[in-house]
Amino acid sequence: MLQFVQAGLSLAQGFMGAKSAKRQARARAKQARAMAKYNASVRRQEAQSIVDTMKFETARAYKEKRKALAEQQVAIGKAGATMSGTGLLLALESAKNIQTDILQARRNRFLQAQSKEQAAKITEYEGELQARGAMAEGRAAARSSLLSGFSGAISPLMEYGLGTSLNIFGKEGE
Repeated sequence: MLQFVQAGLSLAQGFMGAKSAKRQARARAKQARAMAKYNASVRRQEAQSIVDTMKFETARAYKEKRKALAEQQVAIGKAGATMSGTGLLLALESAKNIQTDILQARRNRFLQAQSKEQAAKITEYEGELQARGAMAEGRAAARSSLLSGFSGAISPLMEYGLGTSLNIFGKEGE
């Protein structure tokens, strides 16, 4: 009779261990996903900050461009020249250079923001991989616990002699 109690307890222990392993795996997976989501959110905020900075810098650069061109026109006028010929060519070249600088700065900021967005996606992907890994580990631990419970249940029954007489192993009766 004691062997049956031992077998039952071993089975119960195996089932409870499996349930616990699965619960822990779900918790680790949930934690990995939450951490990845948070880290991705931080990366996206950094990207948005870069975009906002780009907009501010662009507005400021255009304001400075207009001011520089106006000062150049005043200097040309004070020198007694007109906005034609060489003076006009210098003003146009200066405007073109300033515009090129502004566009290059915007491009650089855009690439920085894009890099942060990619980092956010990679972070989410890595978090999902960690979550799946945790779930796989949990399933393996649950299987191990179940196998341990079954083998623990069979062992006392074998000692009692029920394993062979009940033909649970597929052998011909002994």
